[in-house]
Amino acid sequence: MKKSLKRTKLRKESKEEIPKLKKELKRLSHEFVRKRDKRCQAKGIDGRKCWGYLSASHIYPEGTYKNIQFELLNMIGLCHWHHIYFWHKNPIEAGEWVKKYLGDEKYEALKQMSKNYFQWDKESLMEEIKKYG
Repeated sequence: MKKSLKRTKLRKESKEEIPKLKKELKRLSHEFVRKRDKRCQAKGIDGRKCWGYLSASHIYPEGTYKNIQFELLNMIGLCHWHHIYFWHKNPIEAGEWVKKYLGDEKYEALKQMSKNYFQWDKESLMEEIKKYG
């Protein structure tokens, strides 16, 4: 007969802590990208004026590629207009543009990172958060 393991309070607390750490890391990384890029990086690309809040857009979708969701190379500052109407509505053009924007070396490095499986745990999240000061 198998013994059932009781969940200890410590395990439950650390399980609840991971989503909080991810939320904090997301906030910090997005803030960093907005400060790093300062303006929409796609400005002038499609002949349209920039409009709206500067956001940290993910090159590889954060929901699908959770292993690189906090990777700064995977984020680019785009205004609301370019994020929605260029990035999401024109994926082929946006893909070609981002290859030129990053350059071959960075693009290939990001592509390689996207293939590596990684599970975020408390320690790795804390380590990433420390990078932001």
